[in-house]
Amino acid sequence: MPPKRTAAQASVDDEPSSTPPPKRSRRAVEQTTAASTRSKRTHAAVNGIASNSGKGDGAGGAHSVGGDNKAKDVVISKGGKKAKAPRGSRSETTKTTEKRKSPNEGKMHDGQPHDQEKRYWLMKAEPDLRLEDGVKVSYSIDDLQNARDPEPWDGVRNFVARNNMRAMKKGDLAFFYHSNCKTPGIAGVMKIVGEASADKSQFDSRSPYYDAKSNQEDPRWSVVHVAFDRKFNDVLSLTQLKDFGKDGGALKDMQILRISRLSVSRVSGEEWEFIMEHVDGITKVSKADV
Repeated sequence: MPPKRTAAQASVDDEPSSTPPPKRSRRAVEQTTAASTRSKRTHAAVNGIASNSGKGDGAGGAHSVGGDNKAKDVVISKGGKKAKAPRGSRSETTKTTEKRKSPNEGKMHDGQPHDQEKRYWLMKAEPDLRLEDGVKVSYSIDDLQNARDPEPWDGVRNFVARNNMRAMKKGDLAFFYHSNCKTPGIAGVMKIVGEASADKSQFDSRSPYYDAKSNQEDPRWSVVHVAFDRKFNDVLSLTQLKDFGKDGGALKDMQILRISRLSVSRVSGEEWEFIMEHVDGITKVSKADV
């Protein structure tokens, strides 16, 4: 850092020198003038672009966020002149990328659109009265419809079924499936209103679902809470589901038909839509006959 000058030194240093500056050649003067002109042109062009930036109200700045769509990208040439961005340049590529849609946009993933987070399931329960160690273990869609509060779906003791429940999110929908009865099949629809938490019955020694190997710190089994959504006029029977699952059928890959003993299974978006359209179609026909 240079030493600070005193007022006296400043006044002496600021006085014009009595010694004339050395003369420069005519060629040196011309080169200096040309360089100065180029610098001014470049500076003016850059300022022109900067003055347009930040106009998000549709004024049409070339680099504005919300500018007119007709605005052209501009680059500065070596001589300081404005020019259109060449094809393939970073500016041109950025515009093209913004307009181009993702190749997977709107496509199905696991039977569901990417922008749809809701998933679908099928959950089994036994509707006919059954006691186990003196405890009622049966449950029907009518029981769920009459419940005042969301019900915990407890008693699941299969790891695949448990993992399916742990994957459920609030707002998902599930088919209520009646099993071990005269007409097994889908009886209606329920909604997942509470995500996975510990199944308290695993810690209750009086419960038929008690598991002595489970512990409070790391529970082995989980429940989700469900609420009634809709009851079908007629049960969509297992026989009908199997017919729809024959080779080439809409339900050929449905998890419940491939792993029949699984109490909680996945349902793809396509499978859900097919079943609901079938049920609604039957309902419309029934109403028309009345």
